[in-house]
Amino acid sequence: MRKIVVLALINLTLCTGLLWAIGEETISFGGKSGWNSLIKTQNLSIMQGLRPNPVIALSSSARNTGADLALRFDEGSSGNFIDSAGNYILQVAPEDSATGSVASAGEHFAWAGKGTAVFNPGFAARLSSERPEPMVILPKSSSALFRDNNNFGNFTIEFRIYPKLAENGEQIFAWSAIKGNTPQYIQVFIEENRLHWAFENFFETDNRFIDINLRSLSRLSPNTWSHHRLSFNANRGFIEYFVNGELEDSAWVTGVGIEGGDIFTPITGLGSKLVIASRYTGLLDEFLITGSYANEADTLMTSISAGPYSNRDGVFVSPIIDLGAGKAELLKAQLKTGFYSGTGAQLINLYNGKNGTAEILFFLRASDIPFFADPHTDPQSEEAKQEIAQQMINGEVWQAVALDKHNAADLAALVQANPALQKRYLQAACVFFPSGDGVYSPYIEELQINYRPDLPPKPPAYISASPSNGSVELAWRKSADLDATGYRVYYGEASGVYYGNEPIDAGSATNLKISGLENGKLYYFSIVAYDRKDGNEYHEGGFSREVSARPRR
Repeated sequence: MRKIVVLALINLTLCTGLLWAIGEETISFGGKSGWNSLIKTQNLSIMQGLRPNPVIALSSSARNTGADLALRFDEGSSGNFIDSAGNYILQVAPEDSATGSVASAGEHFAWAGKGTAVFNPGFAARLSSERPEPMVILPKSSSALFRDNNNFGNFTIEFRIYPKLAENGEQIFAWSAIKGNTPQYIQVFIEENRLHWAFENFFETDNRFIDINLRSLSRLSPNTWSHHRLSFNANRGFIEYFVNGELEDSAWVTGVGIEGGDIFTPITGLGSKLVIASRYTGLLDEFLITGSYANEADTLMTSISAGPYSNRDGVFVSPIIDLGAGKAELLKAQLKTGFYSGTGAQLINLYNGKNGTAEILFFLRASDIPFFADPHTDPQSEEAKQEIAQQMINGEVWQAVALDKHNAADLAALVQANPALQKRYLQAACVFFPSGDGVYSPYIEELQINYRPDLPPKPPAYISASPSNGSVELAWRKSADLDATGYRVYYGEASGVYYGNEPIDAGSATNLKISGLENGKLYYFSIVAYDRKDGNEYHEGGFSREVSARPRR
């Protein structure tokens, strides 16, 4: 029986015969299909409005670039507070609201940047039986981690607090949603001068939830800044809580409560809402959520470069591209790119232009088996988080691809010079560099890779079956594909089911007599064409029209 296995590696936009010649196909990242299929981004953000389609560019802040939620509180007024990552909407209560005061304090009071948020719930709000909501955060972007109905992996939440009172019941933040009929919560609150983290129905696997509770060992000191970071590693199912860089609590988010077993991962339901500083009195600064895991050696607070863009490079890595069995021909790559500078209303945007040292480097790697036996070359692994850009630049694993003045690359010539790229599986990556002064960032609107798949030959268009005593003689016309080198005959005792009989390799012949059949029994036959074979592996096409015959004397 012929067994057909379909392996779905990635969800790509395949455009056949539209942008390129007939018989060629195009794989597209970005453009109308967006950038969600990328398996890794580092120090990059998705931006709207620069081009007709979303573009990917360097994040505009060196502090926690790539954040999912970034509350800097540098805007000078509480009414102007925003999520600088652009994924969430803030609803801030007026200063004279019954929920209490939310104000902005200047650089002198801030932990970092130009300002900080000041919360004072007021006497009435603190006595109220209902929790006030001085600042509500709602998802607006389809890429927000805490959007409705999202299942994700790694994440990190961090912030700095300067409590005035550190009383029981003060809440730093609370998240809520409903998954089906199940309420979900994350609550971070003060109890006995310690910070507690409670996750209820947030981690899930196979419709089962697990609750996690963590707390600090050290006590909160009023009128003192402290840094809190909680990070979840989805590969291991492990969650860690650090205070001022010191590990204070951890837990296994698994079915057995230790390493191994089913790993529970974050899932969000409907009505996702984050409330900041309910009944909390004090300062809050640099509230950040990222979609990555940060271990104790990481620091998410770095200096700001002279310009708005990080001095570090940015990286994205595509999914694995399965070009299909055989020897597909890479033809061309095209990057629709440009550079820009500025934030808000001040914007310089030169599409398909260049600016000094702001540039993008393009890389490919290929293999006949799926990648990533070595975690240090796997862009999905945590070990490679900071190494991948340097690997590319050093020529380790990845092949640099030169772009012409139109940001295109002749991949056919590249493969001719480097046959190692003539493989079944392909992966693309780009490294982004800002200008030397940090003022300009390059961006990409779309990356297209054009190739010609190595399609197997078509089956014979005509087939006949002539029964005789204990045998059937088959005859067929040659495949219309000139590269067909042979044929295999499949047969069985039920239509479309060829169990129990090894297909017969007829070689280049166009007829075959099958003997040893039972007289009076109906047999079904179909023929495939192939263009090459390697041992018992055939690069063969689909089945021909099925015919049947009943041997007789």
